[in-house]
Amino acid sequence: MADDRALTKVLELRKKLEDDERGKWAESLKQIEAFDAQLKRLEDFKKLYLKELAGQKGSNLSVQHYLAYQGFIDRLDTAYERQLKVREDLKKRSEILRQKYLTARQDRRIIESLLEKHRQATLKAQSKAEARMNDEFVSARQARLLITDSDQYFLRIN
Repeated sequence: MADDRALTKVLELRKKLEDDERGKWAESLKQIEAFDAQLKRLEDFKKLYLKELAGQKGSNLSVQHYLAYQGFIDRLDTAYERQLKVREDLKKRSEILRQKYLTARQDRRIIESLLEKHRQATLKAQSKAEARMNDEFVSARQARLLITDSDQYFLRIN
């Protein structure tokens, strides 16, 4: 019984750890989603800027303006590449957090199965004890009946 109380306490701690790990993993997925949205905005901004540059080519665009456009587009590309690297790092971190969550969930399930085995063993022991008591009761009753019958037999003989 004390083992069950200890396992129950461990189970509570495992559930809390599992919830914490699930929360961390969910947060990392939100961060990846936010980064995806940011990357999309950068991509859309670059497309808009390229479209504006293409519209300016028909007019007299000075070399200086063209270089400014091209420099800005290059900076957008650099920022996009950096963001991709950060996103990949976030994905790796998210996978690590997912693995931690799965491990915590597995640990919780192990404790639950141990508790269930203890519960089943307790029920089996109680069932055996009850069967033994019933057997003893029946044996005692039969013995009393035999004694009563033998007493009656001796009374008839005498």
